Amino acid sequence: MAGEMNVPGSWDPKKLYNISPEEKALIESRAATRAALKAEFQMKVTNPHQSGPGFVFDPALQRYLSMRSRHYSHFKKTPKNFGLFIGCVIAPIIALTFGTQWDRDRFDRKCRQGEVAYADRDWKFI
Repeated sequence: MAGEMNVPGSWDPKKLYNISPEEKALIESRAATRAALKAEFQMKVTNPHQSGPGFVFDPALQRYLSMRSRHYSHFKKTPKNFGLFIGCVIAPIIALTFGTQWDRDRFDRKCRQGEVAYADRDWKFI
């Protein structure tokens, strides 16, 4: 967008802001649109004859909030989603369960065989 500088090593700070007339017109039209929307919002917010307290209705914001609230109804089940669910939820639970059970069984076996002294037990001070 900022000039024709696609070749590596051709950076010239004097040509950094050389933009085409089309790009300049686009930038100015976006600025004019922003200014018009800002003026309209200010006019609505500061209207002394408004019907009552409340918020200014913004259709773009309403579309965004509606999209966020309807996200799960548009969810599509795919193998990738299922794999992510298994990898992020189910697999850690199973791994922690088996790891904890293995450690407890190993400790129980050592206690029953007399390999762990009573003074060396875990959780002695709790």
